Amino acid sequence: MSGVMGSHELPALTYKTSLDHLFVTRILRVKTCPSYFHWCLLLVGGLIGCESKPAVVNPPTPAPTPQVVVEGPVYTIGVVPQWGSERLFEIWQPLVNYLSDQTGLDLKLEPTFSIPNFEKGFTEGEYDFAYMNPYHFVCAQRDEGYMPLIRDDKRQLTGILVAANDSNIKSIEQLEGQRVDFPSPNALGASLYMRTLLARMFKVECVPKFVQTHESVYLNVISGKAAAGGGVRRTLEAQVPELQERLRVIYETPGMAPHPLAYHPRVPEDVAAKVKAAIIEMTNSEEGRKLLAGIPMTKPATATDEDYQSLVDLKLEEFYQAPE
Repeated sequence: MSGVMGSHELPALTYKTSLDHLFVTRILRVKTCPSYFHWCLLLVGGLIGCESKPAVVNPPTPAPTPQVVVEGPVYTIGVVPQWGSERLFEIWQPLVNYLSDQTGLDLKLEPTFSIPNFEKGFTEGEYDFAYMNPYHFVCAQRDEGYMPLIRDDKRQLTGILVAANDSNIKSIEQLEGQRVDFPSPNALGASLYMRTLLARMFKVECVPKFVQTHESVYLNVISGKAAAGGGVRRTLEAQVPELQERLRVIYETPGMAPHPLAYHPRVPEDVAAKVKAAIIEMTNSEEGRKLLAGIPMTKPATATDEDYQSLVDLKLEEFYQAPE
């Protein structure tokens, strides 16, 4: 066999030659397969079908459209703080919200929690509307031109002087030289008018102490810190029964027109008219009457300058303390 191959032997193939042969052989076998053309058609059709269907793309979620808020002027409402801060909010915030809804105006409660701060506010014209005691109104009109809008037509404002049930104080004359508590110097019925009458009518010189709220007055009288204290009927009647039962009224002042809601001259007349009409209309619904009862204002009516002229005639300036 050296150098000579037998006739039955195949020549040696290189690795490349073998691969080529294998490839050609398999191609020929495939082409001779009866299903070859069917297979090709199915494959091509499938590819075409896949390519012809566009990919499903979810549209982008549109950004939320910003709400268009029509902004108008904000009108502030100041309230004389006869109550503690929690009670003041309970009474006035729902009422202000109600008026905003009914009038379409942007009304904002602007609370202060001491009477001197409230006085400083209206003296400087900070409030567009202000619920104030009658002498506050006299001062606010003189200093800033505030105008009366509405008041309660069913009742009058009086001041009361209370003593503890278990004390020996029975008359005003017994208060000579005694500590008497008041909410503030200028709380009209509870302090300013009361102190004026004590000095001018009864000739009694007491030792006044100002404790910011009516509630503090009543508690100090009950505890014995003060011999007596000034208040008004509605704040006394708003106390819990247990507290009321421990106090007795030893004097009540003559009546006068009650607290007005007044407005600053910068407030347009049509705006003031809307607020006035909405308050009067509140008496026609159960919700409105309930909100007004908290002030209290049971029969709202137009307030006028003449309602408060008698206070001007009293010349209370001697006992009034201007805010610093």
